[in-house]
Amino acid sequence: ATPSITSATALQPLPEGGRDTASTGNAAVASTDTGETLGISTAGLEATDGYYEVWLIDPETMQMFSIGSIAAGDQDSVLPIPAGVDLDQYSVVDISDEPLNGDPTHSKVRVLRGQLPA
Repeated sequence: ATPSITSATALQPLPEGGRDTASTGNAAVASTDTGETLGISTAGLEATDGYYEVWLIDPETMQMFSIGSIAAGDQDSVLPIPAGVDLDQYSVVDISDEPLNGDPTHSKVRVLRGQLPA
């Protein structure tokens, strides 16, 4: 079966995110036979010494978790959303620039962010 898009948002650079960037992106949630996925499409993500991590964030509590990493440049990636995740609660999609330091927490260098519609 063809995945059906259930919600989508534009991803915008964050002026206070710690990095000037001309990159843009989109995030789309799709419902598939095996569960939900988050499609990330980016344009102009600069090369980084580390990697880009994709997070889902609860905007009320700022609780967050990573759902995967993506590459620099112009990319289309599809990441599985863990079963049982409430996207009404974890409605913010955030892409951060993470150093290769073994620390699994958010680096606080936010590159792109968008809010999924309720």
